[in-house]
Amino acid sequence: MSNEIDLSQYSIHYKGCQSVTQWVKNDNNYNGKSPVQPKFVVQYRLCPADKCGSGGGCASKQYGDYLIDMQSFVTILLKEKGYVSAVNTNNNPNNPYAQYYEDEEGESSSVVEAVAYSPVDYVRCGQYNTTNATFSGYIGATCSFTTHAIEFGIFTDSTCKTKMSSGLTAFKSATSSTLPFNSSSPLISPEGKCIPCDSNDMYSSLCSNLYQVSGKCEEKMYDMEYPNESACQFISALEVMHQEQSSTAGSASSYLLPSVGATVAIEVLFVIAICLGSYVMFLKQKLSQAKTSLRFS
Repeated sequence: MSNEIDLSQYSIHYKGCQSVTQWVKNDNNYNGKSPVQPKFVVQYRLCPADKCGSGGGCASKQYGDYLIDMQSFVTILLKEKGYVSAVNTNNNPNNPYAQYYEDEEGESSSVVEAVAYSPVDYVRCGQYNTTNATFSGYIGATCSFTTHAIEFGIFTDSTCKTKMSSGLTAFKSATSSTLPFNSSSPLISPEGKCIPCDSNDMYSSLCSNLYQVSGKCEEKMYDMEYPNESACQFISALEVMHQEQSSTAGSASSYLLPSVGATVAIEVLFVIAICLGSYVMFLKQKLSQAKTSLRFS
């Protein structure tokens, strides 16, 4: 029995995203906003590779459940897919995100007008303007409350809460391209294929990068000597919330926990999970060093 997990033997089963509420500190009376704001988190499962189905399901009784904030998950996934920032690259002829426009005669302009766009730059809500001033809006990654998929949308506000009416159409008209990973083709969804962690696969480092920064519930990793169970309570609470959000999908209540007390409890559990996870990793390193010292003494 070992306490080291061989990630190459597992695949990622994306279970879904959902919102939890958090207290937002603000010294200016919250600027008219509620001190309780939604935060998106992602749940995923490490399932034995031969038990992870094509539809994303896990047919094994031995697995680990993990939790990470959605922005970190999306950033890591996009970089593994090869996306890089397009900021300050408009004048780079090799910029893969530059979009070029035709002149009034329909011919390619000798002085091209480029608008760089990469989803990496809009994981957090950000304003996007085209240089021809035909489109202005906010773009950001969000969680679908009906499918629990992660998608990019176009919004009218700087917090990316209110979707722009016909925003995708306006974006395509202004840029001559479709917004990547929109609701029609999300970045990832629970119905998608499992992502293999095999070292020969393009996503081999995705699993290790996610694993290092995720809250862990490894109580069903039966072959681990000291499984990390620091996030189990938090994940169990999210399972209950997931059921409640699914029953009220698309409504305002899906953004809020049943009570302030529950909100505080969830936040405390989240902090405890992260702290305990870090402490367990620290103890593992110390234990490994001690075993090495004893072996050579």
